[in-house]
Amino acid sequence: MNCPQCNTPIDEHQATQCLDAWVAETALKKSIAWPAHNEHPAIPGLELWNEQPRYSSDIAAAWQVVEGFKNFEPDRGGDSGFRVELHASGAFAAIGVYHELTIVGASAQTAPLAICRAALKAIEHERTIRNPA
Repeated sequence: MNCPQCNTPIDEHQATQCLDAWVAETALKKSIAWPAHNEHPAIPGLELWNEQPRYSSDIAAAWQVVEGFKNFEPDRGGDSGFRVELHASGAFAAIGVYHELTIVGASAQTAPLAICRAALKAIEHERTIRNPA
């Protein structure tokens, strides 16, 4: 799974505005404009990629992503089935996103970055379940 903008693999992606926008678009279902050098037409409801909260580096913003899982409703309806556990120790954080009988995890140097990585992985996992190749 690679970033749609910079093509960086999710487990290698650092805490950047690029990752923040990817999280906003995918996990929080915001409409994101990904223009070069911020040149874009004024489209109602479209948010600039580099004007998103710093989900990948600010724990308060990252917690919005965790809270978003409470409201994440897959197309199949009903409860999302997502449960989140965060583990932190020193300069290392790991998060597990439990979806039904599967755990999707991510680790990083910080909890916000781990949360963002795991959120994207969990949503991709959900998509894979709904639309197997």
